[in-house]
Amino acid sequence: PPPPPPPAPPAEEAAVAGTSGRAAGVSGTRQFAALRRPPVPLAPSARAERKDKLSAADVAKVHAFFYANGAVSPCTRDRVRRRVGPNLWQVAQALVAMQTMAALHSQFQAERVLCGTPLSYSSFKKLAPWNLRRVKRETCLCRTCELYKCYHDAMDTVPAIFSLPDATPAASPAAEAPAAANASPAVGAPAAAPASPAADAPAASLGSACSNYTSKVSSLLEFCRLKSKREQADYLVCGGCVAEAAEACVNNTCSSCGFGALWSSPDDGLRVHIVDSDGHMRADAAPEWSMQIKWDTYTSTSSESPAAPWDGDGDADPTPSADKEPMRQQRTATLVDFFDEFEQLPARKFVEHRRILSELKRGSQQLHELLAPGWLILDVDWSENCTLVGQREIQSEYWTTKQFSLFIAIMRFLCTAAWVDRSGLIKVGEEVIVEPEWDSVAGSTTIPKGAYFAKVFSAAAALGEGGIYTVEKPNGERVEVQRHLLRHRSIKTIAYGCITNDKHHDGAASQHFINKVIVDVHAAYDSTEHFHTIGVHSDNATHFKSTRMLFWWSHTRNIFEWLRMVLVRFGAPGHGKGVWDGLGAVLKRCVLSAITNGKALTESGKITTDLEAREHLAKHFMSEAWTKSHESKVVSEIKIVHSPRETIETERQRGAASKFSGADGISGTYEFLALTEKLIAARTFGC
Repeated sequence: PPPPPPPAPPAEEAAVAGTSGRAAGVSGTRQFAALRRPPVPLAPSARAERKDKLSAADVAKVHAFFYANGAVSPCTRDRVRRRVGPNLWQVAQALVAMQTMAALHSQFQAERVLCGTPLSYSSFKKLAPWNLRRVKRETCLCRTCELYKCYHDAMDTVPAIFSLPDATPAASPAAEAPAAANASPAVGAPAAAPASPAADAPAASLGSACSNYTSKVSSLLEFCRLKSKREQADYLVCGGCVAEAAEACVNNTCSSCGFGALWSSPDDGLRVHIVDSDGHMRADAAPEWSMQIKWDTYTSTSSESPAAPWDGDGDADPTPSADKEPMRQQRTATLVDFFDEFEQLPARKFVEHRRILSELKRGSQQLHELLAPGWLILDVDWSENCTLVGQREIQSEYWTTKQFSLFIAIMRFLCTAAWVDRSGLIKVGEEVIVEPEWDSVAGSTTIPKGAYFAKVFSAAAALGEGGIYTVEKPNGERVEVQRHLLRHRSIKTIAYGCITNDKHHDGAASQHFINKVIVDVHAAYDSTEHFHTIGVHSDNATHFKSTRMLFWWSHTRNIFEWLRMVLVRFGAPGHGKGVWDGLGAVLKRCVLSAITNGKALTESGKITTDLEAREHLAKHFMSEAWTKSHESKVVSEIKIVHSPRETIETERQRGAASKFSGADGISGTYEFLALTEKLIAARTFGC
C-alpha cells in the first residue's frame, strides 16, 4: 500500500507562512474559509440623509397647498393612474393646476406655508402631487380672440430678435436730437457709443411723456413679453385695468394710452423714428426693424350659400347669400409691417372686447347674488348636430350621414323651503343672504333693503334660530350672524336635452323648445315655488338675438299668464361657453359610445334615428339609478324631450307670417326687458 499522506500543518502556521491551503497540499477543506475576504459590493453605498429633507408633515402641507389652489376634475375621462408595482396601479382624479408652477411657487413663499422654511423652485416641483396636470386652456374661439392670439404668439419672437449679436439697435439720431440740443460736444470729441435697449432697462409707461427712443423700444419689448392676452389688454389702458378704464381708453380715443401711443403717434410714437413720411425705412433706422417675422392671421373669403327658410331675423330670402368664411393663413413681413397690422386689426377691437366681457360677467354675478325665490334662470344654446354612425357600415354609407339637432336648456331656481327655514343647519361654503335685524320677516321670499350676499365661513355648533354663524362677504370681511337672519340659497338645477330631426337652428325651433321647458318646469314645481319672473341667457347668435325673437319675447307674458317680468340677457360675442356646452358633449358621447360598444338601451338594440337616440338617452339619464347617484351633484336631474320636424315647421310657417318693425342697434345691446306686447326696453349692460 502507498504511504499515508503527511499531516496538514495547523491553520496558524499556514497563516504565518503566508501560504494557501492548496500550496500546503490541502484542497477543498473548510478550515481556511475564514481567511477569504468577502466580495466587494458593486452597489453604491447608502447616501447620508440630506440636511434640508422635509418631514412627512411638511410634505403634507405642500400637497394641501396644491389642492387648495387647484381643482379636482369630476369627469371620468380625467381619471389618471400610475404604476406602483407589478400589476399594481394607483388611480386618482386629475388635479388641475389653475396657475403656472412659477406663480404657485411665488404664492407658496408669500404665504409662508412652511413657517419660513425656504423651498427652492426645483424642490417645489418635485413635491407636487403625482396626479397634478396642466390642462390646455382653450379660448372662447371667437374671431376677435383668435385673431389676437395669432399676433400674441408671434410676439414671443420679437425680444429674441433684439437680443441677437448682429441686431443691436442703435439709438435713432432723430430720437436723440432733443438731448443733443441741450449739450453739444466739443469739436473733435469722440462720438458717443450707440445706446442699446437692454432687457433689464426700466420700461416707460404708455401714458408717460417719455420721448426717448431707447425707452420706447424697452416698453415695446416689455409689452411683447407679457404672457397673456388679458395682461396685454390691461397694459394698453390708463390705470392698467380694462374693467375700470374710462370710455375714451376703451374706444381708442385717449391720446395717452393704446398701442398707437407707443407705436404710431406722430408726436411721440416709435414708428416716426423708423419710417419716413413716404413709408420707407429711414437710413438711420436700426437693422432689426427690417428683419422678417412670421405669424398667422385670418382672412375672409366669400362663398354663396342658400339662405335658410327663416334665419330668425327678417323674412326669408330665396336668393343665395354671400357668406364670409374665415380662412387661416400665414404672413411673412418685416417687424414694422407686423406692428402696423397689429395696431389696425386686433389691437383696436380687443380692448373693447375684453371690456364687454368684464361688464357682462359683473352683471351676471350681480344677478346671481340678488336671485330670490320665484325667479327662473334659463340658459339656452344649440349644440353641434350629432352624427349617428353605424357600428358596421358598408362603403357607400360613408357618404350619407344621419344627424339630429340637440338643443340644451339649463333651468335654475331657489328652493323656497330652504329659504324660509330659520333654524336648519347650513354647511360651510354654502351661499346665504344676510337680512338686517330690523327688517327680517318670517316666511318672506323677498330680499329686504340692506341685505347682502355672503358665504358661510364657519357653522354653528347646534341647531336653532340663535346659532351663531360666521359669514364672509365678497370683499373678504367676516361677521358673526345669528341663524334666523340667514336665508339659505339652495339652488335646484334641471337640465334639458331637446332632440329633433329638424336641422334649422333658427328662432322658430328655439321658441318651440323654450316653451316646452318653461311649461314642464312650471307644471312640476310651481305648486311649491310660485314662479313669477324668468331670466333668459344665451349667446349672440341670430337664432336667439334678433328682432323676431324680441318680438316673440314681448308676447311671452300673454302666453304665460303667471309671468310678471321677462328679462333677456346675451353673452359677449363668442363667450357663451358654460355648463350647457359640456352637457351637449355628454349627451352626444353617450349616444356614440352606445353605438360603438353595442350597448344601446333601445328596444331594437340599435340607434339609427333621432327617436331611438331619444329613447336611449331617456332610459339612461332619467332612470332611478342615475337620479339617485346624482342627488348631491350640481345638475341633479336631466330630462330628455323630443319634437318632430313637422311640429316645428308648422310653428315656423306661422311665425313667418307675422309682421313687425325693425330694431336698430341690438347687436351692441346685451340686456332687454319685455314691458308689454310689442314693447321692449333695452340697455347696453346689465347691473
